[in-house]
Amino acid sequence: MSAQTLSKVGLAYRLTNNPEHGDEPVKKYPRNKDPNKRYEHIPSDSQAVSFQKYEQFCWDFIQSLQLPETWNVHVSSYALMEILVRVDRREAYYYYFHSKGGNNDNDGVDINERKLGGLYAYWILKLRPISVNFDVGGQNRDLTIPIKQQEDASKINEYFAVYSLYSWLSKWYTASEGKPFDLEKATNSDFHNALLYAFRYRNISIDAMMLLVESIVTETFSHQISDSH
Repeated sequence: MSAQTLSKVGLAYRLTNNPEHGDEPVKKYPRNKDPNKRYEHIPSDSQAVSFQKYEQFCWDFIQSLQLPETWNVHVSSYALMEILVRVDRREAYYYYFHSKGGNNDNDGVDINERKLGGLYAYWILKLRPISVNFDVGGQNRDLTIPIKQQEDASKINEYFAVYSLYSWLSKWYTASEGKPFDLEKATNSDFHNALLYAFRYRNISIDAMMLLVESIVTETFSHQISDSH
């Protein structure tokens, strides 16, 4: 399975057969914050619901890849939960440190969906919730697996990060352009290849990731999606 196929199949399944994992309204801060504005963890009931949805989102991606039987895929529940918590903490940080300067607890600025997409991608790359080993004859013997498959397996979290990011961008694109997000053109664009390379090899800070996603939402990106072949 080629790297391009690995990303395309999952993305196509996600964008055409499932609601976006960002389909709910962005949370509005604060959640009855106390005056000292310390971070409050996600309530346990909300945490359980969010985790269940995010775990399903992850497994939808994996199952849609139609991986070879020799691929044993493991998803770290701890890493998925930590991603949710880290994103939530950043939302709270963003709200309070981008406040309008008033004394009202409701004077902060809510983070937009594009930045949220960047946050999820960042923490996927950082915490790498998906791992793969190869089962050959009941033993893990990676040397018997073609190099290309090993390479694809090693990049599965990069593909998941792109998959996650595109699910957010597709919502923006459809709303702003008035037409569906063309996944085939997106994955054949120079932008797509550069994004995968950057996710794999570049050292991208959390703030740079959010700025990167904001810069994606430009006429240049729209042009590539509309006109690339």
